[in-house]
Amino acid sequence: MHPGAAAVVGDTRVSFDEVDTLSVAYCQATLAISEVQGSPVTPTQGIESRRSVVGLILQRELARQAADSLGIEVAPAAYVADAQSYEPLVAAVGDEYADEISELVELTGEATALREAIGAQQLEQDVSELLTRQQVEEAQQAGQDYITEFASGVEIDIDPRLALAPDGDVLAETGSLSAPVSGDAVSSVESVDALPAAQVCR
Repeated sequence: MHPGAAAVVGDTRVSFDEVDTLSVAYCQATLAISEVQGSPVTPTQGIESRRSVVGLILQRELARQAADSLGIEVAPAAYVADAQSYEPLVAAVGDEYADEISELVELTGEATALREAIGAQQLEQDVSELLTRQQVEEAQQAGQDYITEFASGVEIDIDPRLALAPDGDVLAETGSLSAPVSGDAVSSVESVDALPAAQVCR
């Protein structure tokens, strides 16, 4: 592993600095969404937000590399987030997280757009015309299938303390991570309550 890297995907390094910055906003966003939806707001170990962010970045990076291997380009207009679309979320979590929320939305949007473009090529869909909902779903699935196969040939290293497999699945318990977020791979209310406040998403 490269020093300070949360993950390395091929030649691309994902730094812990980037993950830490986004994971704080991700934590606040998930809490805000739960509250809006009327779901119980349960504190979780901060490492879970880190894992989620690393998973989003891995999906985007693998989609980028798979698309590049096929000569596929997706214009930013297809995924750059409209500020109005996430204004309610920013209002809920605070303006100080606006840039990070925008980046998280675009991470997901770019990965989705690339999956669809890859799948459309694999299925030889006519993208000059508006695709039906079913065609979009088929393209997304075909794109994901291609990316999954492509990923098997990519060297992916993830810091073992994150306890993540290359496909984003949580592995068995490993060590802990230092502040601002850390903990064991398996969380519980008791273990969360035992953690310092800086290491808990609440």
